[in-house]
Amino acid sequence: MANNNYQIQQNNICQFCQSKIKSKEDFITCPSCLSVYHIECWYENKGCAVYGCNYKLPNSDSEPKIFNIENILINAEFFINKKQYSEAINECNRILNVYPDEIGAKRLYNSAVTALNLKMKILADAEDAFEKKDYKSAEVFYKNSFYYINESEHNIINNKLQIIRDAIPAYQRKIFFKKAAAYLLTVLILLTLTFLLYYYIYLEEDREYYAIEKEDNTEDIHIAENQIFRYENFIRKYENGRFRINAIEKINLISANIIRKLYKDDWKTALKYLNKIDENSNPKLHNDLFIMLYTTAETEYTKFKSNAKRFNAQRKFVESKNETEKALNIINYFPGTEIDKDKINLNSNLNLLNRKISYLIKYKDIEKELDEKIEELKKSKEVESGNIVKVNAIIVEEKSPTYYLAKNIFDNNLIALKTNDVTYYKKGDVVILECKKSGKINVNDDKLGEIILPLYKFGSFSRENSNVSSFDVESLVQRLDYLRTQKNKIDSLLSLSL
Repeated sequence: MANNNYQIQQNNICQFCQSKIKSKEDFITCPSCLSVYHIECWYENKGCAVYGCNYKLPNSDSEPKIFNIENILINAEFFINKKQYSEAINECNRILNVYPDEIGAKRLYNSAVTALNLKMKILADAEDAFEKKDYKSAEVFYKNSFYYINESEHNIINNKLQIIRDAIPAYQRKIFFKKAAAYLLTVLILLTLTFLLYYYIYLEEDREYYAIEKEDNTEDIHIAENQIFRYENFIRKYENGRFRINAIEKINLISANIIRKLYKDDWKTALKYLNKIDENSNPKLHNDLFIMLYTTAETEYTKFKSNAKRFNAQRKFVESKNETEKALNIINYFPGTEIDKDKINLNSNLNLLNRKISYLIKYKDIEKELDEKIEELKKSKEVESGNIVKVNAIIVEEKSPTYYLAKNIFDNNLIALKTNDVTYYKKGDVVILECKKSGKINVNDDKLGEIILPLYKFGSFSRENSNVSSFDVESLVQRLDYLRTQKNKIDSLLSLSL
């Protein structure tokens, strides 16, 4: 059937007489297969002549309508004006199926198709927006569709618009609440981000400072020392921070508390914490604590200095040296103070003590040799022959140019010696004289007062039964004299006070 219609549209041939239907000529189409006929041919054949259709005219009611082109064009234009585009297209097709080149039918056909397409597009967009609940857009599309819809469709669109008008407030409320919720969520996120930035970045210094500060109230020295360390790190990290002055004050306060706890038992450690106190920001506190530490150190210094003198007097030179070095060490902690003025004297004392320590061994060696030589002399005791004796003695004091006090080498007893006018002795000389016992004599001594001593007079007497040669004795005496001289020199050095 479609092929047949296509053939008719192409040839405009009457299917009964097989001649072409002329332009503007009235024609009839078969109600069944839409084949075209001349009016006369249709009635002459009493129906359709197409094979397979065989439509006949049974009665007058079923007769096809006779089409006039002018009337069809008027109908088509009428349908377009009534916005019944499908009907207008059908009317145009009736003409174009027979006369494809009919200009009027083409114009109206194009207008109807264009209007129908626009209507369908607008309604499709409106339905799509409606389904998406974009009621504002749907309302606009539906209102625009009024230009292309007929009266029957108008009521449907009005119903749609009414639904939209009812839905818009609820939808707007929903949109409003969605927007409000989104706005609130955005505000909350911004506030949260702002708070986080404020808390973790802007308040970072505050948080760190207060985290340190809450550990301040402690009596434990180790925790307090750690607090100072934490505040110092805080100052280094926030060199120009808002809490820099507060941190310095905290260091001053904690250091002062540590100093007050330590200075009596460990002023040196306490002094380290004095250096942590900012003298410029708190000069009075720094000065008061310094005086407190200095007083304690000075007391200790005086003690060491006194101990050094005491040990020196006891000839404990190594101990004295140790105490002197301790005193010097204290001075080094307080340069420019009163005790610093003693530094030169203490260094001199230290040098003297070093000399004493070095001479002490030599002194002991001399004492040892003196004892040995005296033992040798003891073996050559004075040889008595009547009242004549050999005296081995050390001059102690000169009473007159010929009269001396002496100490016997062997028994350390004091004796009095009377010599001739040509012989002169001085204190400390060792003498070996042959003398006569001449009784006893009263002698005044500055320390012992009046004492009675045996008196020996020097003279030339013959010696008998001597076991030791005079040369040996003289040699021993000379050595003893030298050793005693050396001992006296060293003893003078060792006896020097600090």
